[in-house]
Amino acid sequence: MQSFQKWNSHDLRPFLKKGPAFFYDLDYLKTHAAHMQSTSQHISHGDLKLWFAVKANPLSFIIDTLKENQFHFDVASLGELSQIMKVGVPGDRILVTGPGKSEEFLNLAFHHRVGTIVLESVEQWRKIIPLSKETGHYPSLLIRLQIQWEQGEKSILGGSDITPFGMEAGDAKIVLQELVGTKFSFLGFHVFQWGNILSATKLHSIWKQTFQFCINLQPQFQVLDVGGGLGIPYDPSVSSLDWESSIYPLQELKTKFKIPQIWMELGRYAVGECGIYATKIIERKQVYGKEILVLEGGINHLARPALIDQYFPVSVYDPHFHFDLTKPLKKYSLHGPLCTALDFLGDHELPATLAPGDILIFHQCGAYGFTESMPYFLAHPTPGEVILQNEKLKMVREQKLANEWLV
Repeated sequence: MQSFQKWNSHDLRPFLKKGPAFFYDLDYLKTHAAHMQSTSQHISHGDLKLWFAVKANPLSFIIDTLKENQFHFDVASLGELSQIMKVGVPGDRILVTGPGKSEEFLNLAFHHRVGTIVLESVEQWRKIIPLSKETGHYPSLLIRLQIQWEQGEKSILGGSDITPFGMEAGDAKIVLQELVGTKFSFLGFHVFQWGNILSATKLHSIWKQTFQFCINLQPQFQVLDVGGGLGIPYDPSVSSLDWESSIYPLQELKTKFKIPQIWMELGRYAVGECGIYATKIIERKQVYGKEILVLEGGINHLARPALIDQYFPVSVYDPHFHFDLTKPLKKYSLHGPLCTALDFLGDHELPATLAPGDILIFHQCGAYGFTESMPYFLAHPTPGEVILQNEKLKMVREQKLANEWLV
């Protein structure tokens, strides 16, 4: 987790005049991406390919930074594919995923000559056959499997629940049989059902079962895509997941099961720690002894707390060190401006002298921020987006007032 004081050395206030904003540290992202690439190449001898899951943050500046650091890209919608094409990502660095691939999405993918498509059902396999004949393009294929886990745990990506992601072994065998004699190249399997894991031991356990399941289904194949799932901490007292410790076991499993190449689709782990969300306090009040701060932005911009009851770490923006953090702090309940009790951003210990106009910073917001939000509810301003590049701040998307988008 980046230092809470990192952003105090920059003047954020001019970018918050029209409302809250997300800020992304591209300098940090560049260093982080380079470290992941160099370490993975060293450990795996070039046999670990890193993909960025565009759904985590589709901002063009994020994509371009990762593109320069040799990342490949996983897209799961027509919009995501169009976005990375706009940034200039070539087709051979694109992986098409998602349980619902529209005809328009697949048509653009084939005409852009994407490198690999993940098949999530027998129906998807049969849908691409006429597109290949029409375009003369035969991308490589991965079959996404859904495994029934015994742990009984849930995950936002399915976990042990039955979901639309992937297919069971019986359907995979049908696709494998129908692939024989075609011009398509079957690469291997894709299995990904867990998210935001902070334990290298747990990751190893999941990956070990995944490897074994796939080998039992098809003894020989070229690629196993284990998805993402590597987490970042939202509790400041929890340490970040160490990259080297995470991928060493993956390399050991690759060697043990004799699988030539492993793919990882990193989203949150790649970009989550590079971003913050900043918003002003608009009111402070006390209700039945509870201290409440009402903020200019809430779950309309940061939906995660309402979705999974997990809160972002918070600090006070204090470039001039007005707040004495050595004095006792006060516990506040943070709420956004929406007319619903769901607009709750957690209880946090903050300086006792906070007042309207002060700015709070929510950390770990580089992934699943604005594009996961519900920014139009109650017609509040949409959030801005600002990049920090070469130690300079630049607004790349301004806040929009409701009268700019309402009809």
